[in-house]
Amino acid sequence: MPTGTRCRVVIAFVAVLAAVTAARAQDIPPTLLRRPVLLTPGEMAGTGLEPEVRVRIDVDERGRVVTATVLGITPASRFDDLLCEVTEKSALDWRFAPARQGGAERAATLEWTLKFRATANAAAAHDLFSPLLAGVADPRQPDADLSALPPADRRKVLDRYTAAAESNLRRGDRKRFDSPRFVVVTDAGTAETAKALAGNLEAVFNVLHDIFDSHVAPQPQAYKLVGYLFADKEAFLRMRSELGLSTPMEGFYKPPGLFAFHAEMPTQEDLLSVMLHETVHAYSDVFLRRPGVLFPLWIEEGLAEYFANSRIKGGQLLPGKTLRGRFMPPHFGVLYRRTQAGATLDHLRRAVRSGEAPSVNAVMRASFPVFYGDDAPLYYGLSWLLVHFLRHGDESWAGAFPEIVLYLAEGYDPGAALRTVYGLDEAAIEERFRRYVRDF
Repeated sequence: MPTGTRCRVVIAFVAVLAAVTAARAQDIPPTLLRRPVLLTPGEMAGTGLEPEVRVRIDVDERGRVVTATVLGITPASRFDDLLCEVTEKSALDWRFAPARQGGAERAATLEWTLKFRATANAAAAHDLFSPLLAGVADPRQPDADLSALPPADRRKVLDRYTAAAESNLRRGDRKRFDSPRFVVVTDAGTAETAKALAGNLEAVFNVLHDIFDSHVAPQPQAYKLVGYLFADKEAFLRMRSELGLSTPMEGFYKPPGLFAFHAEMPTQEDLLSVMLHETVHAYSDVFLRRPGVLFPLWIEEGLAEYFANSRIKGGQLLPGKTLRGRFMPPHFGVLYRRTQAGATLDHLRRAVRSGEAPSVNAVMRASFPVFYGDDAPLYYGLSWLLVHFLRHGDESWAGAFPEIVLYLAEGYDPGAALRTVYGLDEAAIEERFRRYVRDF
C-alpha cells in the first residue's frame, strides 16, 4: 500500500468478519444491520482489478462506526487513494446493533476484508453510476421522499393516513390485532380475521428476509406498519380518494407505512394475491430502497407480481411456483379453471410469439405513463416473468438476484447492473428471456 494512503472505510460487497481482541471481550459482538452495495469506482472499469481491502473499524456503544482504518490493499495500485475516498464516503451508511457485555451496550473493534468487483468497461461503469430516473417526472417521487424524513416526521404522516382510514370504518365492527411488525384493523370480521391478516403479512416479510438477508440484514423498524381490511369496497374507495389515489386498484400500500384492502373481491385467492403484492411494496420501501430513491417500475411491480402469483401449499408460500389452473368440482363432472396467473401467461406467450411484446430494454426503461398505460397488462406480466427469469433462469444465478435488486434499489442503470451481476449484455438477456417466456 503506498505510503501515506490511510482513510476511513466502511463498505463491502464481500465481507469476512474477524473479531479482534477488544471484540472478543464482548458477550455479544456488534450485529450488522445495514450495508450498501459495493460499487467499484468508474475509473477502474476495464482494468480487471478486484482489490481486497483489509480494514479495522471502531463501533461505539450506539452501534455507529466512529473510525475506520485501512490496514492494507491487495494488490496495491494507483487507485488506492481513490478506493479510500469512495469507501469513506459510504461509511455513514453502515449500521450495527451495538455489542453487549453483561447486559450493557459497549464499544467494539472489528476487522473486515472487503473485495471490490471488476467492471467490464468504462461505458458500463459510467452507466452504472447514472441514476435511472434522473430528470424523469414520476408521481411516486413525493412518497419516495418521505423515506428520507426522520422517523418521527414519517410517523406523523402515517397518523394522518390512518385517520382517513379510521373515519371510513364501521366503528361498531372495528377489530384490531398487533403483531411484531404490523397493526391490523378491520371491520370485515372478528378479531381472528385481523390476527390472520397480520400473520400473513409477517409470513411474507419472513420469506423476503430469507431471500435478501445475506445482502441486507433487517433493520429495526422505527414504528409498526398499519393495515386496514374494509368490509365494504365503497368505504375503501372513499378512503382511497381522500388520500389522493386515483388509479383503479383493489388494495394499495402507501409510504410511509399504510396498507389497505377491501373484502368484496371475487374470491379469497384474489384478496390473498392483492395482499401479497402490496406487502412486497411495503418490504421494498422499508428494507430495500434507498431513502429518496425510486425503484425502477419493472422491479417494483415485477417483484410484487412474482409473489402475488406464487403458489401457497399447505399454508406455505412457495415463491416462483405458479398455480396456472385447478380442477373445480361443479354439480357434475370436473371443471378445470384457469387462474389469473395462468391466463396472464397465455397472453404473454402469444404476445412474445407475435412480436407484440415490448423488449426487455423497453420494459426496464418504461416511464410511468407508458408502464401504466394501455399496455399495462403486458408491462406488469413481463416484469413478473423477468423477475422470475433473473431468479430461476439459471442454476448459477442463485445468489445474483438479491445483488441486482440492491443495485437497482440504489438507483443505478439496469443494463449496466445486469452486465455487472449476470455478465450478459442486453441482446443476450433479450434472447434468453424470450425463450424463457415461451418455455415457461
